[in-house]
Amino acid sequence: MKILHTADWHLGKTFLGENLLQDQKHVLDQLVAYVEVHRPEVLLLAGDVYDRSVPPTEAVRLFDEALSKIILEYKTPVIAIAGNHDSPERLHFGAYLLQKQGLHIRGSLELPLAPVILADDQGEVYFYPLPYTEPETLRYVLSRTYAQDSFPVLETHADVMRWIVNHIQAHHPAGKRAVFVGHAYIAEAQGEDSDSERQLSVGGAAYVPAEVFDFFDYTALGHLHKPLSFGDGKVKYAGALLKYSFSEADYEKSVLLIDLPLQGPVRAERLPLQPRRQVRRVEGYIENRTFYLQDAAELPQTDDYLEVRLHNTQVVPNAMPIIKQQYPNALSLRWVELPELRPQNQLDTAKISAMSPVDLFADFYQHFMGQALDNAKKQVLEEIAKDLQRQS
Repeated sequence: MKILHTADWHLGKTFLGENLLQDQKHVLDQLVAYVEVHRPEVLLLAGDVYDRSVPPTEAVRLFDEALSKIILEYKTPVIAIAGNHDSPERLHFGAYLLQKQGLHIRGSLELPLAPVILADDQGEVYFYPLPYTEPETLRYVLSRTYAQDSFPVLETHADVMRWIVNHIQAHHPAGKRAVFVGHAYIAEAQGEDSDSERQLSVGGAAYVPAEVFDFFDYTALGHLHKPLSFGDGKVKYAGALLKYSFSEADYEKSVLLIDLPLQGPVRAERLPLQPRRQVRRVEGYIENRTFYLQDAAELPQTDDYLEVRLHNTQVVPNAMPIIKQQYPNALSLRWVELPELRPQNQLDTAKISAMSPVDLFADFYQHFMGQALDNAKKQVLEEIAKDLQRQS
């Protein structure tokens, strides 16, 4: 069976105030084109359809347009789950009606976990879509569904996944291929997250070992924005459609075309997505009100989204407007702390309490401006300090 695995669309997201709707439409058009060319039996969307629980209307319209083409024009079923950014109830609305058209949305957890059963020329495949589920959510659903007072310990995300997998195994027919669709943080992927991913929980409670999914022929995951593979290629993250933070600047964005045979290993092909604008980190300096790149060989396009790290040894007034004259989509500015500037200007915290307000400000000024406060400015500060002391 051919499966197109995607995740983390984050429709409606803004990037440091920049509306990304047109960027998202640009890559969704490529995704729809891949559906037309490869004709998969199903498309999986493993959570974070939207970027927030109440998405803007334009994001909902874009989701509707993309799915209408995939399902109605190309007759490709879609299985989508809620991620930790989505509103389970809003995403779940109309699920029973929509599944008649081939859109299988699981926003809220319902037990028993009903599979979506699809077939190819080799037989049936059971898809088990699990919306993002907190431990307390599973405890609540269990209490409502089975009217019991006590359940196994469910305190971490690993506890949730183990319970769900055991539940699936108890009901899954022998000999049928099984695919799990979830939104989770694989323990072996620690350190692979980015700034745009919302933390699932505090400490290690969020992590789920990859071995939990050994039962399945393939596990399609969302949450981490980087394409990753675990469990001999049977557990994969497709990654997000776009680079949603500068920490993702080096990620190559793609969707996964999965070939799931009746027997034998899963085969995967990455289908690249070309963004409307690249996300880049660049380094440079400003001289004579002109911005220069440190490495001219890595010249970005003028409309790329940029994080700029400046190497000027002194603060440059209006640095961002100067950069934006050349790169209007520069979104972030950072100053590189050069080692040769700091040791002689470092404040001695042991002496701060004994310093006068004027001397303290003078040291602060030299620390950040790289030059001493001149006598004229110092006299003005002394007069201000005297006035404030008299008023107090």
